[in-house]
Parts: sequence; C-alpha cells; structure tokens
Amino acid sequence: SDETQSTWGIVNVRLCRHQALENTASVFRPRFGLGAISFKFVSSIVRKLPYRLAVRMSSSDTPAATPPPGAAVIQEGQAKVYYKNENEVFYNPVQQFNRDLSILTIKMFTEIRKAEIEEKAAKKIANRQALAAENKPVPSGPLPQFDGITILEALAATGLRSIRYCKELPDVKRVLANDYDEAAVSSIRSNAAYNGVSHEKLVANQGEAAAVMYAHKAPELQYDVVDIDPYGSASPFIDSAVQAVRNGGLLCVTCTDMAVLCGNHMDACFSKYGSVAIKNSKYCHELALRILMHAVSTSASRYRRYIEPLYCVSVDFYVRCFVRVHDSAAEVKKAGTKLSYVHQCVACDTFHLQPLMKATGDPKNPKITGASAEVDSKCDVCGRAYQIGGPFWSDPLHNVDFTQKALTYLNACPDEEFQTKKRLIGVLTTISEELPDRPLFYQLSSLCSTTKTTSIPLKQARSAFHAAGYRLSHSHTDPQALKTDAPTSFIWDMMRSWAQLHPVKANPATIGGRILATPPSVVANFDLELPEPAVRVARYLPNPEPNWGPKARATGKKRSAEEANVAANENAEKQVKTAAETEMEISTNPVKE
Repeated sequence: SDETQSTWGIVNVRLCRHQALENTASVFRPRFGLGAISFKFVSSIVRKLPYRLAVRMSSSDTPAATPPPGAAVIQEGQAKVYYKNENEVFYNPVQQFNRDLSILTIKMFTEIRKAEIEEKAAKKIANRQALAAENKPVPSGPLPQFDGITILEALAATGLRSIRYCKELPDVKRVLANDYDEAAVSSIRSNAAYNGVSHEKLVANQGEAAAVMYAHKAPELQYDVVDIDPYGSASPFIDSAVQAVRNGGLLCVTCTDMAVLCGNHMDACFSKYGSVAIKNSKYCHELALRILMHAVSTSASRYRRYIEPLYCVSVDFYVRCFVRVHDSAAEVKKAGTKLSYVHQCVACDTFHLQPLMKATGDPKNPKITGASAEVDSKCDVCGRAYQIGGPFWSDPLHNVDFTQKALTYLNACPDEEFQTKKRLIGVLTTISEELPDRPLFYQLSSLCSTTKTTSIPLKQARSAFHAAGYRLSHSHTDPQALKTDAPTSFIWDMMRSWAQLHPVKANPATIGGRILATPPSVVANFDLELPEPAVRVARYLPNPEPNWGPKARATGKKRSAEEANVAANENAEKQVKTAAETEMEISTNPVKE
C-alpha cells in the first residue's frame, strides 16, 4: 500500500497475477526475518489466506489530529468531523435521524446479543453439572463469552457514522470503515485521529463494498453488525451483506431510490429488487419497505438463512430497515409463505392481497403448498381491472417487544444523547401502535376524494371501525392511514353511511357515484366515544428547515482552474490523435464492398 497509517492497515491482496504474489513475498521477507523466502512458498501460504491481510504499517505518516485552516467542522453526537470542501466527501445532515436510530438500535441489539450468549453459557454449565452428577463424561472446552461486537460499515464516506459507533457504543470491539473513494478513506483516518479513536478500534479500508463483504463471508470473519447506507439503491450490496453478517447478527440497510421503490420506474424496480411496485398507490412508502424486505429475504434464503425484522422505517426521502439474520434451513422453507401479491383497482382504492404460498399441518414441520387464487379478475366494487404488484414481504415489519425496549431506553436517556430524540420517540411510538399482521392500508382523504364526499374527521372514522368490532391503527408513513382488519365492503359502507349523513350530488357516471348508489349493508356508527390515547406524543413532526431532502452526490476533490485546463488540453490532444489514427487506418485498410 502506498499510504501508511499509525498502526494496523489493510492490504487488499489480489491473487490473480504473478506480480502480486512476488510483491507479497518481498513484504514478508524483511518483516518476519525469513531471509530469501521463495516465491513458491509464499504463494502456497497466501492462497490459503483470506484476501484481507493485516500488515504492520509504518508509523511515519500519522494523520493530523487538528483540522487544517479553512476546513468545515461538524459535530454530531459525540463525534466531530471536518472536510475541506463540500464536494470532497458526502455528508448530509438530514441523515442524523438515521444515524441516531442506528446507534439506538445497535445498543438494544447488543443487550439482546449479550443476554443470548450468557443464556447459552448458563445452559452449558447446567448440562455439564447434570452429566457430572450422573458420573458421565463431561465435555470440555470454553464456554460462550461475550467480548464485544464488531461492525462493518461498507460505505463509510466521512466516517462520521463509524466514529459515532466507536465513541457512543460501549461494547464495540472493532469497526471496519470501508469506502471505495480514496479521499473518503483519507477523511476517515484524519477524522478518527481528530476524535481520538485508535486505529485498532476503527480500521479504515479502501475497497469495493461488495468485494469487501464477500471477503468476510467465512464464519470466522463475519461481523456482528453490517451497515450498508449507499447513495441510491442498496440492491448491488444485499447479496454480499447477508453473507458477511454473523448468525444472529444485525443487518442495517438504507435505500434512497424512492422513485424506483414507489413505482415511478417499474422496470428498474423489478430488475433491482425482483418486485413490481404500484405507481401512485397511497401505501407506496410501506410497499417500498416490503419490497426491500422481499429482496433481503430472497438473498438470505439462497444461503439457508432467514431474516427477522426488528423494525423498518420510511422517513424523509429514504427507507431504513433493521433485520437479524439467522441460519436455519427449516425456516427457509417457510420463506414463500411470507410473501404476497397485491391486486390494486385502477379506478378506486380497493385492493386485495394474494399470498404466494401457504403452510399447513404441523407448525414445526409444515407442508408448504401453493396458495389458491382469492381475487376475481375485476374489482368487486367498481368493476374495473386490477393492477398486480409484488411479490413483497407480507409478514410483520416490526418486532413489538424490541420497539418497546427501544422506547423505554429513549424515555429514560438524557436529551443530549440523541439530538433527534423527540422525533425518534414519535416514529417508534407510531410503529409500536401499528397492526403488525395487516399489510398496507387505505387512506382516509383518498376515500373521500374517490366518493367526492366531505372529509371525515379522523376521530369519527376511528369510532366507526371500533363500533363495528374491527381493529384500526395508523401508519408511521402516513397520518391519514387506515390500517385495519375490516373487509373492503365495510370500508365502502362507512363512506356510504357518511354520504347519507352529509349528502352530496353524486354523478352516477363516475366511479364514486356508482359506489354511493349502492345502499350500505352495514350502517356505520360515528358517535362512539373512544378513550384518549395512552401515550400523548408528537407522532408526525414537520421538517426542521426548508429544502429538507437529499443532497448532490460527492464528486471527489475539486480541481483548480489550472488543473482543469491541463486535463482539457490533454483530452483534446488525445481526441485529435485518436481521430488521426482512425483516418490513417481507414486509408490503409479501405472497406471492401
């Protein structure tokens, strides 16, 4: 490696060329006192090693611990980072909520991981004691012991997230902060030194993200937490990420290509995630989460692994999912039962879910069969055609117990620990109240728009559902969401009942007029008194400032005007030379008729 750092660096050894092995031999000779070590001997050793070798580096070029003059310094949590110009390395303050949520989630996951390991050790001790009491041979060997967690951030940019992991997570043993851009890796090393984080704890690595994760798919090299937060789609990294995470570990995935996941580009959505999104659907952001979960689950299933979502959120301009990855061939058999298609009417709001597979028989060893069709070819409300979307993850997106654990910690921690604490509480509170077994939802304002009725106050709509004996919740993706186990027929009967109380001029030629022309089979009760919510928090907070959204992609170091002119002249000379060579080739080799 041309660059050196103060302690341990990473050398990516490529075993595809003779020269790479010879260079490795030249490194090993002086460092280990092996004298004239043979190329053949080094080749035999290196081919048996993983592609990543930890090599003792020189301490002559230690990164500066103070920012250079004119650099912008940003503080977030307990970390401070600096960069020379905005285009050098990507940083977006909007993602602070993302990073705060990640730290909170990893803290809760670490507690669970620690308890699981201690429980395994206690079981082994009890088993050994039982065998000793019966005078049977007692197995030897070390007991499971929790010694901290390791984290791999595949796309680290400035290294802010990795530095916060090192400083704010007490049980972190090591963080590998990887980025493909040389400027980003240099920024990670400088910012680590600026924050007093040792290179043994935070290792900066330059490499292609997927290749680095593939290099860690062996069980002894896997990480407890793998975090992928790209600029755009995470689809190129999902397959490698599910292999780099340890059994029972945590996988954190972010996608910012919401135009694709929400159906504006169906072809791109299918090619990236293996699913079709419904354009202009009111539940598009929840469907985006479920499409991403389908992609992660499908990738994990190829390696006899299954996923357990802790919670998945759609905020601002991105989706963020936290899932545990487990090894179990038996659970992988059930993967198809957790997927469904959606049949969305092209004219009204009616939709129906079609499971992909079903499980019957013994729950421990079920029989998996294909599901029979449950939907007609035409909408049963307005008679128009259906549009098909999916397949997508139709199992729960959130673990209620884990969400409550995170909320308990948030309510007890000081306000200074998370700058976005108020929003974290609001989002997680809404998630904890969502119906876990009801995928997708109706939107109240859209129902009123379809039928051209006056708006129904949300409190009275809730009364109608509860009076009829149905469950109802909101969604963290939409404050107007009606997530319910009520059948579609009741939802439209509620709209007909409201239209009778608040008459409108219905045009029978429109879809809404046809729906209201049918009398309700069940008259909705809008006057039921409901108790006040047990928890009164702000669930849907406004953006903190204007233009709150994504930023432009980092373009690397800015070139000076002189450097730009030199590059332009060299490019022009190259084009002239290429044109002259092409003309010479045509003149010497005329095209045959």
